[in-house]
Amino acid sequence: MLDANVCGSYWIGRTWGLGGQDGGGTLPAPSAPAVTAIGGSSVSPAWGAVEGAASYRVLRDGAVAGTSPSTSFTDSGLSPGTTYAYSVSAVDGAGAAGAPSAPVQVTTTEAPNACHTDNTYNHVAAGRAHQVQGTVYAYGSGQNMGLYDLYVTHILEETSPGYFVIADSGCPS
Repeated sequence: MLDANVCGSYWIGRTWGLGGQDGGGTLPAPSAPAVTAIGGSSVSPAWGAVEGAASYRVLRDGAVAGTSPSTSFTDSGLSPGTTYAYSVSAVDGAGAAGAPSAPVQVTTTEAPNACHTDNTYNHVAAGRAHQVQGTVYAYGSGQNMGLYDLYVTHILEETSPGYFVIADSGCPS
């Protein structure tokens, strides 16, 4: 490959907004995002408008999480109890993103305890327990749940992701 072809590819990429920091756009960074809502699996940041912006690129931990035509965005499908860093870039009419804003860190809320009432066979099928030689044990706590069959029923409470305890006397959630 000739040097001229490599340089030509570089300039074509720059023309398409692919070169330079975060797309090579010239728009200033939006104000640092402020979080308007936090859930167990979603975060909603909002930021100040940038004059000349056609849309905004939302970055989660440095990777593109999505785009928004307005000054707010809802990012969903997140893990409960996890910290994420959000920043935003203004995108001009040609699709070039400007410099990203200062990041803001946010931690999703913990998932509420989930309770499941079922027989031991279905607890195993749902991945809340496992069986060894006909006896069922809750994942995480390892509590003995009795025989692996359709007649032994227990309430299992998920106190943290993948950790189940027997809650036959009642579940708080």
